[in-house]
Amino acid sequence: MEAGFEIIDHTADIGLYVWSKSCEELLEKAALGTISIIVDIHSIQCRNKRIVRVEAEQIEELLFNWLRELLFLVEQEGMVFSKFQIKRDNFAHERDHKYVFYCSLGGEKIDSKRHNICREIKAVTRHGFYVRQETHFWEARIYFDV
Repeated sequence: MEAGFEIIDHTADIGLYVWSKSCEELLEKAALGTISIIVDIHSIQCRNKRIVRVEAEQIEELLFNWLRELLFLVEQEGMVFSKFQIKRDNFAHERDHKYVFYCSLGGEKIDSKRHNICREIKAVTRHGFYVRQETHFWEARIYFDV
C-alpha cells in the first residue's frame, strides 16, 4: 500500500484521512495534506529550509502538536511547505517516555501572485481525531476548524 491522504468535507470543518507504512511517513503525509487544503502544493518552491522539533508523550499528541506547529508557521510566519522529511534516526522514543522527531521542511513565503489560497485553517481539532497502527499500516483521521 502506497502512502497518501484524502480530504474529507465535513459540515463546518474539513478533514483528512491519512495512511502510510510507517509513523514517520504518516506525519509527512499529514503535513502535506494539511498544506494542500490551504494552497496548491504544486505552486510551492523549496526556496527555504527549516528544521522543526516536535515532542509529545503519546503518538496522537505527536501528530496533533506537529500540525499545530505547521499551522503556526503558516499563520505567524507566512510560510508554506511542500517537502517534509523525517528520517528514522531523527524519530525516537526517549527515556522520559516522550516521542520526539525532527523534520526538515522545504518551502517559501506565501506569494499572493503565485499561491492561490484555497482555504484558511483556523486550528486542528480533537473532534474525530485518531491515530492507529494496524498490522501493516498506520492511519489517522484529522479535522480542522476552517
